[in-house]
Amino acid sequence: MKYTICGQGGCLADMEANDAFINGMKGGKTLLVQMINHMGRTVNITFPLNDFGKSYDGPPVDPKEIQAQKKALDNAVQNEAKETLKRIQEQNKKQ
Repeated sequence: MKYTICGQGGCLADMEANDAFINGMKGGKTLLVQMINHMGRTVNITFPLNDFGKSYDGPPVDPKEIQAQKKALDNAVQNEAKETLKRIQEQNKKQ
């Protein structure tokens, strides 16, 4: 695909996810996204599609559940950051 717009964070490309594409993802094992980085090197990112069909055809996720998961993740990241800072401060005291 050709890029449609570029900004400081990179360039974006659009493509239509038509029925053939969705059906291919439902029957596929992985989705390979390939791009060219700012140094001209190819970068490959692979996404597993094991449960794509089940997720796509299944019921939507409750937004409250997503919010709860996000909050739990945010709390875990904050706790990890606090623990890391505490370890660094303790190491600095020993020096």
